[in-house]
Amino acid sequence: MSNRYSLRMDQPRPVSFDGKRVPTVERYVRIERDYSHGELCQFNVEFPPLLAGRIEKSIFIDTLTLINQLLYDAESISFMNCFDILLSYATMYTLDCCYVTTYEKKLRKLSEMIAEQNRIIYEPKGLHINDPRENAFLFLEICVQE
Repeated sequence: MSNRYSLRMDQPRPVSFDGKRVPTVERYVRIERDYSHGELCQFNVEFPPLLAGRIEKSIFIDTLTLINQLLYDAESISFMNCFDILLSYATMYTLDCCYVTTYEKKLRKLSEMIAEQNRIIYEPKGLHINDPRENAFLFLEICVQE
């Protein structure tokens, strides 16, 4: 197995409060960051063999390409990103409590896209992509459910 992927076993989840059985998570597949682009946050687009038979390779690569593109758009240097940084600095970061920056808006768009992809494509196949913000963008975690 390549060092770009890792596998973690987990205990089954209990029954939820409303009495429905929560799907058990058998394992997590981690897609590591691709540091070949320097500091820019990008994930490796190679198809992990642990997902073979669960999802088509082209759909998975399209999803990762879209995630990488949204991250690139969020982190690219633009007038609005620079303006948001200068405005936050000028107000000693108190403006961040009531103003949503361009970077935050783009990360919310990424979270919405991942939620939509999960709902339409991945959850019917027993998979779930976790938001990379939960892991500080160190890796992209995919839950394999039963």
